[in-house]
Amino acid sequence: MFLVIVKPGMMRILLFIFLAVFISCNKEEFKKHHYELVGKWKRIEVYVNPGNGGSWQPDRPEQPVTLEFTADGKLISNDNFYSNFSSYHLNSDNSIEFQPPLNGSLRAVYYSFNSDTELTLTFACIEGCGDRFVRY
Repeated sequence: MFLVIVKPGMMRILLFIFLAVFISCNKEEFKKHHYELVGKWKRIEVYVNPGNGGSWQPDRPEQPVTLEFTADGKLISNDNFYSNFSSYHLNSDNSIEFQPPLNGSLRAVYYSFNSDTELTLTFACIEGCGDRFVRY
């Protein structure tokens, strides 16, 4: 058995060293990425769930759906669903508020980034819905 005797002054030094190492390690670990939504996006996958748990399926390449989020809050799209909206607002809970409201009601659309070039939008529907985009 190994016994270490630590004097009171040494205890403070060891505690200081431990805290310095602990804090410095956490800075990088918890650093958040800041990805930019503004830009042009092309849909590459659609979340399909016919009641069996669902999966991501490739989008139709012959008719690519595109979204453009402008810096001044405009939304431009060639898709039937997204073209109902002309502007957007980002909320603090990682949701996007599309304007004007569809059929008089707001629809919560949540966004997440898998990288700086891949965006996922998910929204409520009966079985779960989502679209995955790449920046182009």
